[in-house]
This record gives sequence, structure tokens and C-alpha cells, in this order.
Amino acid sequence: MLYEQHTCRKCGGGLSGRQTVYCSQRCSKLYLKSQYRKRKRDKINEYNRNYRRAKPEVIKTQKIRHRSKKLLELGAFCNRCGVKEDLHMHHVRPRSMMGTDHASNMMVLCGECHRLWHYACDEVMERYWSGRAV
Repeated sequence: MLYEQHTCRKCGGGLSGRQTVYCSQRCSKLYLKSQYRKRKRDKINEYNRNYRRAKPEVIKTQKIRHRSKKLLELGAFCNRCGVKEDLHMHHVRPRSMMGTDHASNMMVLCGECHRLWHYACDEVMERYWSGRAV
């Protein structure tokens, strides 16, 4: 008679004794939670959308917290002049041009440097386009 070796559905580890599906209670909970999320994905997404609409102030607070964390990761001072107040996150490649919020695409600037950066970019673009039109 062949004995079939059973493995845990979550981690693939071996089962022993009375275990028939999962090697531990932790694996059981993790697996069942992931299956629930797969089955109820639409309901979960709908709930999240409704929550964001109903509580925009909570979402704004979360975004501010996330922004602060990013500032600390990148170094909390202006990358141009070294000032530590009124910091802004600048996207090197704008999000409108498929830029991301990844740290490699972010730059910390103070408010003044950020304004000057965008003003200079606008001026360069204006010269570029006016030169092509002529």
C-alpha cells in the first residue's frame, strides 16, 4: 500500500499527526484569508471606494502620513539648498508623463526651490515651443 505524503496548502511544509490540510493554525488563517479576499474582491473594492468617498479627511491624513514617511526616507532637507522647512515632494518625471511615486523618481525641495524649478521648466518649455513655431 502506497502512503501519500501530504503537504500544507499554504507553505508546502510536511504534515504530521492529525494535521490533514495545514501545518499550523497560522498557515490555516493566512490561506483562508487569501481565499476570502480572492472570492470577495469586488465587494472589498466597492467597500473601499465607498469609504474613500465618505471619509476624504481620513484618506488625506493617510496621504500626509505617507508623504512624511517618504520625506524621512529621502532625507528631510531640500536637495537644492539644504533648508529643512516647508518641504515639498517633487516628481522628477511628472505623474502626468507616467512618472511614479517611487523614491527613485522623487526629489525633496523647499517651497521656494520647488516654485523656481517649475518656473524654470515652464520657461524652458515656452522657449522650446516658441522656437519650433518660428
